Amino acid sequence: MDYKTLAMEFSDTRRIMTNDDVMALIMEHGPPLLFRVGKQCQYSNTGYVVLVLLIVRVSGAPYQESLPTKVFGIAGMRRTRVYRRRYTREAIDDYAYGY
Repeated sequence: MDYKTLAMEFSDTRRIMTNDDVMALIMEHGPPLLFRVGKQCQYSNTGYVVLVLLIVRVSGAPYQESLPTKVFGIAGMRRTRVYRRRYTREAIDDYAYGY
């Protein structure tokens, strides 16, 4: 189950959830696993929340501070950054909107 389904049922959808909020929601209300780890795969936005929390824990720095040096710089991505559009509104030239 994707965390968005849980959020609709168990959280205040009028406020922006943090990744920590999502993890707490999963820990409290998450359903059992659909299959054993390594046996299947299924896309889920929840996996990206877990990935961000893992990056934060391993790096010891906020996600948006870790990526420029640990990923973007190494990959030669000079004009790439984390844009948190729900928190900051700004005009960005050549902005690629993610789905």
